[in-house]
Parts: sequence; C-alpha cells; structure tokens
Amino acid sequence: YRSSWQAQREFAEEIESVLDKAIDIYGYGENEIESSEDDNKFTVDYRQTFNFRSGGADAVEELETFLDYVVSEYNESYDRARGLLRQYFIENDYLPEEAFDRTVRKFTDDDFEGYANLNVSYSEDDPQDGIDITQDIPTHKLIHVPGGGLGYYEIAEFKNDTINQFLIGPAYRNMLRQGTGREEITADVRRTFKKLANEAFKFANAQVPLPFDKKFERKPKDMREMMPMTFTPELGVLLTPSREIAGAPGDTFKVGLRFTIKIMLDMDEEEIARVEAFIKYVDSHLDVLYKAAEKVANKKYDQVIGTLKRQVAVQFEETKLREAIKKAILKKLVNEQTGFETRMFQVNLKIQVDPSMGGGIEQKLNRIRAIEGVTVVGHDEPQRVTGREVIEARIKFHPS
Repeated sequence: YRSSWQAQREFAEEIESVLDKAIDIYGYGENEIESSEDDNKFTVDYRQTFNFRSGGADAVEELETFLDYVVSEYNESYDRARGLLRQYFIENDYLPEEAFDRTVRKFTDDDFEGYANLNVSYSEDDPQDGIDITQDIPTHKLIHVPGGGLGYYEIAEFKNDTINQFLIGPAYRNMLRQGTGREEITADVRRTFKKLANEAFKFANAQVPLPFDKKFERKPKDMREMMPMTFTPELGVLLTPSREIAGAPGDTFKVGLRFTIKIMLDMDEEEIARVEAFIKYVDSHLDVLYKAAEKVANKKYDQVIGTLKRQVAVQFEETKLREAIKKAILKKLVNEQTGFETRMFQVNLKIQVDPSMGGGIEQKLNRIRAIEGVTVVGHDEPQRVTGREVIEARIKFHPS
C-alpha cells in the first residue's frame, strides 16, 4: 500500500489474472473480480445470459438448478485459486518456499531418477491438488474399466455364474460402485496391506539380529505408522464379453487394483518424509500390496454370492407386499370415488454424488427427470462430504 497507485494496480491485475485462470464455468459468462481492503476478501461478480427452455414453475426450478451449479463451481475453484495465488507469490518472492515446493522441485528436476514401478505427476495449473504417485502397470496386466479413467492392475479373475437369475459380475461391480462399498474396500485393502507388511517386518527383524547395544538398535518398522492417510487403493471390475454371443456377458470377469499416494501442499517436512518412505516401500514391495488386494477381492466375491443367494427371498417378500398395497389402494378408490383427479406429490431425496460415476449432479438429476410422471426436480446447494457432494433433491410427480 506504500507503493504508487500504478504499482498497486499492476499487482491487482496479476492477482485477477491468476483468479481468472482458476475459475472457469465451462468457458462462458463474464467474471468480474473485485477486492476489499477492509476485511481481506475478494468478491466475484458473475454475469451470464440464461436461456429458459420451459415456462412457469419449471422455469424457476431450471434457473435455480443452474445457479446452484455456478455457485458449486466457484466453491470448488476456491482451492485451485488458492494454490495458484500461493504459487504466484512464491515465484515473485512475496512468500518463501516450503517443504512441498522443495519436493516438487526435487521430483521435477532433470536429475530425479524416478521409481522402478511408480509414476509421479504434478500439474502446475492446479498446485493445490498436490503430487500424485500411481503404479506403472505392465501391458499384460493392464485392464481398462469402462468409465473408470486410469487403468487397473489385474489381480483376480472370477467365474461369472448365475445365482437366482442374477449374474455375479454385475452384482460385484455394483457393490464396488456404491459410495459406502468403495470406502469399505479402500479401508479393507489398507488394513490387509498393513497386516501383511507388518508380518514381513517381524520376520525380517527376527532373522537379522543387530549386534549393537540396545540403545543403538534400529527401531522395528511398523506399517501402522508408515502408511499415510493419502494412500487410497480401489478395486474395479471388467466384465468380459461372451465369445459365442455378441453383447452377452462372458463366463468370467476380472478385478483390478489401482491406487494413488498423494503429497499435499499443506504437509510439513516430517509428513512428506513419512510419505516418501512409504512410497519407497511400495515401489519395492508391490507384490505385497497386490496380494492384499487379492485377499480383499476374494472376500468380497464370497460376500456377493451370499447376498445373491438371499436375494430371491427378499424379492418374493417385496412382490407380495406390493400386490397387497395395490389391492388395498384399488379397493379404497373404488369404494370412495367414481372419478379420478390428478394429484401432485413430492418426495425429498438425499443423494450422494460421485462425479467419477456417470457424470455430475445435473446428469444424475436429468435421469430422475426422465422418469414417467416426474414434473419438477430441484435441489439445495450441494454439501461436500468425504470428497463427494451430497444434495437434497425435491422431486415432484403425479402417478399414473
């Protein structure tokens, strides 16, 4: 503030250009960024011409949905903007480097030799997203899951038998795609990997006694202390096609593993050193991780079979219940009225949205709108929970 007005303006324009880079609503609309010196905040004004596709109450819901989307995009862009501003300040000597910046420089330096079985990736356009370490999968083990993005390392192949008219493969895949199911599997792989690694540590310590005084002995390794929370393994299913009938499912399906180990921008020296030690171990012991994932995949296969065996009884009970309700409603309608009127109903549905599965919020709500009898679908502003968005949708409909 003690600089000239011109210097202040040039500095403000630099900040605005960084924020413009961070916030992009599908490339349309106008962003106008204003800052407040009183409370260290900046305000983003957004201007957009909105074309209505419908009228009446539906048009209001349509506009509300679009505004929810815009606000959601700006909220999600905040972390990216923060990372880009921080990077700009460091590059122009306003802020000192921290542990994360030194790690980035080490990993991106020409002298960095890399890892034997792992890849390192970092985007200068989104420094807040951190550094990603993923596995380098050999071609003969690589499987691509439709809609799954990066490939998976094949760890198991199972029979795609039919149980109570249900195929095991699709049921297994659906189990993996559920929000809670995915989180349980991530936790299960982590837990099994810790157990296998610690068994190896105990064996190594027992086989190689150190001939030193007790106080000089190396502390035994413990995977419970080594494994960072940013290690996220996940399983994916590839349904193999039938060789005899085009478009039909095959006799088997494959299960693969992929994982990410992240080094985050806000980690200090000690945390980063811990993550790097874990990365080094995984790079040398991928076989232990794949064995842990295989154990989990086998356990989940048995669980799916058990669920499908019980499914027929549940379906039978639901069918009987539906028929009983239908008869009771028809009887009451016939007794009480001869004419029918159209009635509107509303249900509120809490939805957990994973953008990696079938698109974002709008795509999922559009599928609900396509249901016969649904007239209006609106929702409140999304809330972010454990990396996913949770919305409360208001669905208005009239039954046939």
